[in-house]
Order: sequence, then C-alpha cells, then structure tokens
Amino acid sequence: MQHHEFLARVRELGEYKSQDEAAAVTEAVLTVLAQRINPGEADDLASQLPEPLGQKLTEAKAQQAENFGIQEFNRRVAEVMSLVVV
Repeated sequence: MQHHEFLARVRELGEYKSQDEAAAVTEAVLTVLAQRINPGEADDLASQLPEPLGQKLTEAKAQQAENFGIQEFNRRVAEVMSLVVV
C-alpha cells in the first residue's frame, strides 16, 4: 500500500476533513505507539508501513517500552495533536 492510499484509508475510516488531518493523526498515533511497544516490535511494524510512516515510527521508538493503558494512550495522542497545526 502506498503512503497516499494509507492516508486516504485513515481519512475515510476516521472521517477526517483532509489528507493533512489524517496524516497528523496517523503520525501522532505512531509517535505514542512507539513509546508503548518494545523496539523490536516498532522495527517490525515500521517495516510494514509505507514511507515516511515507517521512518516516523522508527525515529520515535523508545529504548524500552512504557507500560500505560488506553486512557493514557489517548491522552498522549491528544497532547501530541495539540502541538500540531492542521
């Protein structure tokens, strides 16, 4: 799947207004996910994502996975999104 196809699908499923908004949300989710999963899992997932998303995940990966639940995950994504101008 190509990058633009991936974002089009995110846009469709998330009912986002634009491709830019879908890209911002995707990058925020990957940034937080990279903190939650171990480095090996991040590398495995990154290899399956279209570029530049795979690279974004690889760059954001932590030395060691943090243990946090869905509420904290959502809070962190919202925090990252608050720093993004779409």
